[in-house]
Amino acid sequence: MPILSIRSVRQTLSTSEFFQESFGAIREAGTETLILDVRNNGGGADELGKLLLSYLLDKPFKYYDDLSQRGGVQSHPASLLADR
Repeated sequence: MPILSIRSVRQTLSTSEFFQESFGAIREAGTETLILDVRNNGGGADELGKLLLSYLLDKPFKYYDDLSQRGGVQSHPASLLADR
């Protein structure tokens, strides 16, 4: 059973390429189960979280409507499945 550990996510082209290559290899191997270990991940760019989720789901999804932060709520449009 594959284990994908993601300790850090930063907005870089190499992260997108990493997701594409990793999930392509997982798909080619016919893997049906994946353990996604994010225990030591301190967070990162929302866009990369959305991109990661797009590889785990096969249908459009709402990522969030509002983002709560200290000092108030910022409205953001609902996000749909990322183009890969």
